[in-house]
Amino acid sequence: MIKIDSLTFSFKRGKPLFTDLNLYVGKGEYTLITGASGSGKTTLLKLLRSELLPNSGNIEVSGISLVKINNKRLVQLRRSIGIVHQDFRLVDDMTVYENVALPLKIRKTPSKRMKARTLQTLGEFDLTPLAAAYPEELSGGEKQRTAIARALIGKPLVLLADEPTGSLDPETSVEIGALLNKINVAGTTVVVVSHDTAVFQNGRCRTLKIIKGRLKPVE
Repeated sequence: MIKIDSLTFSFKRGKPLFTDLNLYVGKGEYTLITGASGSGKTTLLKLLRSELLPNSGNIEVSGISLVKINNKRLVQLRRSIGIVHQDFRLVDDMTVYENVALPLKIRKTPSKRMKARTLQTLGEFDLTPLAAAYPEELSGGEKQRTAIARALIGKPLVLLADEPTGSLDPETSVEIGALLNKINVAGTTVVVVSHDTAVFQNGRCRTLKIIKGRLKPVE
């Protein structure tokens, strides 16, 4: 599903952030990546979405090399990778319904199919009563559930979550951790980067830590 081989990466004029980094995430796995502030957790997710390119090495998602991919195929591949951010990134002047439906609208999904899928997704995430609400009317947990629903409406193969509980209180963080676990149990490959390891650790979760530019298993 996800394979990184001998990756090195550094920002311009900076020392290497990753040196000979390797990662394998199989289909349906749940992987938690942790590390100190500045260790490269968010950068790693950007590399997995080809928002950044490595200096050397290779990244594959679903058997497709992100280093060699052309722009047309990259757009198609990104549709199979959902992303959730710490700051939610909802569109303020759109309702919950409109935010969740947005990926399908961008893909020009026929309106009847888009409506049916959006209503289904809102129901799956207990958001139906909030369909007409705007982001400013939502709690932090409701915003994150909306963001997760939006990321999953297109039924991606992989969900990447970047500090998804970083802006939430402890009780809501536990709820979001349980939700991501449920999503993984349903078959989606989940990769979370977070410093809040206790929220995500469960019987299905493998934990890795970025140490000196490489990924090391956490016992």
